[in-house]
Amino acid sequence: MYKILQYKYTDTPDGKDGIKKMFYTCKYAAAFGGTLGLFDLVFHSQVTKFTSKLNVLAAYIVPAVGFTAAYTATIYMATNLRGKDDCWNYTFAALVTAGVVGIARKNMSDAGALLPILTLLSFAYKRGTQHGTNIFNPKIVREGRVYYRDLSQTTDYPKNYTKSS
Repeated sequence: MYKILQYKYTDTPDGKDGIKKMFYTCKYAAAFGGTLGLFDLVFHSQVTKFTSKLNVLAAYIVPAVGFTAAYTATIYMATNLRGKDDCWNYTFAALVTAGVVGIARKNMSDAGALLPILTLLSFAYKRGTQHGTNIFNPKIVREGRVYYRDLSQTTDYPKNYTKSS
C-alpha cells in the first residue's frame, strides 16, 4: 500500500500500471470533489441532517472520481490497443470523458462545451511531457535572490553566447 501512495503518474509509460495510474488520478479527483462539496455545504446548502450533508459531498465526489476514472482508463486502453504512446490517446480520452459527462448530466450540450477545452488541455499536457516543455509543471529558475517560473518553450542560450556571422 505504501508503494501505491508514493507512485507518480509519469513513473511509468502510459500503457503500463493502469491500476496505479487510476488510483493516482482518482485520489486527486476525490480531493477536488470534496473541496467543492465542502464549499457547497458551507456557503450554499441549507442542510441540517448528517445524511443530507453526506449526500451533498457525494454529489461532488462521485462524479469527479467517475469522470477521472473514465479518462484514465481510456488513455490506458487506447495506448494498449493502438500500440502507440502519443497525443491521440489523450484526445480519445477527452472525447470519451466529455461523452460520459454529457450522459451523466443528461445534457449533451455540456459535453459539447467541455470537449474542445478538455481536448486542448489533454493535447497540451501530453505534448509538453513528450517534448519536455510542460506548461502545467514549469521549471523554477533562480537568478540571484529571485526565483521565477520559466514558461518559455525554447531553450536559453548561455550568457556568453554570440551569434557568428
